[in-house]
Amino acid sequence: MTPLQFERWSDFAVRMARTCYAASWRPSGEWILDRVDGFLSCVDDEERAAIVSWDHSDGDAMCVTDHLSEYCDDDYYHINVDSQAETRNGVWRQGLAVEQFREQWLGPVHCCLRAGLDLAAEPSAGVVGFTAGELRNMYPEGVPDWIARPGKRSESTTVQPRPLGLTILEREPNGEFRDMADATPLWL
Repeated sequence: MTPLQFERWSDFAVRMARTCYAASWRPSGEWILDRVDGFLSCVDDEERAAIVSWDHSDGDAMCVTDHLSEYCDDDYYHINVDSQAETRNGVWRQGLAVEQFREQWLGPVHCCLRAGLDLAAEPSAGVVGFTAGELRNMYPEGVPDWIARPGKRSESTTVQPRPLGLTILEREPNGEFRDMADATPLWL
């Protein structure tokens, strides 16, 4: 990942946390932003240079998804559940609490980081649930071309052109970003 790609990833992820999760209360938007910003600040230049995509890094470097899991390990220890108690179906309550924590609390953190990484470096359409209007709210000064026109990313040779914003049901391109209605669902 180039320094420019990292800058774009960071900017997108922080904007998404601030904008799309501003009204979130469990977890709070502030908590989400803190985790997103904290994770990005712990990625050093050597790790950044090795990043290829969400689940691939060059050489022996840890991939982003594993690095994020390691970064969030401390949060798991704050789950206060009796680890010896079982539920009716035999699943450990602690396991259920961790799973709920991952989905409810870390899910938004993962969405911000993955969507930003996918758009800035290696498009995979790995995040759903956001709309064209939310991206416009993230960028009140105008959605940059590297997002709105992903096939026009001349500064990166690793990115393959793809349409931004696939409809979830029809799986067909929505056309140019500027023409999309705010309610248009996107795959980021």
